[in-house]
Amino acid sequence: MIPIQGIPIAVADQLKYCDDWGSDETSPHMAAGWAWAFDTPFKWTKQIASHFGGTRQGMVMSWPDRIKDAGGIRTQFHHVIDIVPTILEAASICEPEMVNGIPQQPIEGVSMSYTWDNANAHTASRRCLQYFEMLGNRGVYHDGWYACTTPAAVPWLIGTGKLPDDVINGYKWELYDITKDYSQYNDLTAKMPYKLEEMKAVFMNEAAKYTRLPDG
Repeated sequence: MIPIQGIPIAVADQLKYCDDWGSDETSPHMAAGWAWAFDTPFKWTKQIASHFGGTRQGMVMSWPDRIKDAGGIRTQFHHVIDIVPTILEAASICEPEMVNGIPQQPIEGVSMSYTWDNANAHTASRRCLQYFEMLGNRGVYHDGWYACTTPAAVPWLIGTGKLPDDVINGYKWELYDITKDYSQYNDLTAKMPYKLEEMKAVFMNEAAKYTRLPDG
């Protein structure tokens, strides 16, 4: 866990624990190179919330008595927070307002059940907006467009870059049309600076709404 905390440790000191590596005494990670390779064709990896290599995953939904399009593929944009609303709708259960005497915040997710029927395979996504943020790396999806910050440092290599002192304004941004650019390959920032500014404003609105801005 030491590298995750950003603490360098000499190889000689690491080798003292060589016999423990991989045992229940350690919490080993996959080598970063393999993790990045598995993210192909996306950029970046876990901890980098700004790019799909750190966030985008496939998902399988199966309900033989209800979903008849076995093996069908859906490409609507959705988020992990949409899973619970989908289950609640499938089970005909209302969203709880109170759990064990504790008032619940409203669930922001959107049910994905509308995608199940083959007739709706290509219908527009009912999720049109979603923000992402982790450790300063951030992005926002809005109606097929995606704007995100360029990571300032490689998370698994200590000392490879200095994080901006101004986490709000110190990062470079990128812009993608993911309706045509699935893997965030073609950065449109130079061609469409006005669109990037529009998307950055969308992110700031969502960040304020969901308390993702730094304190102070």
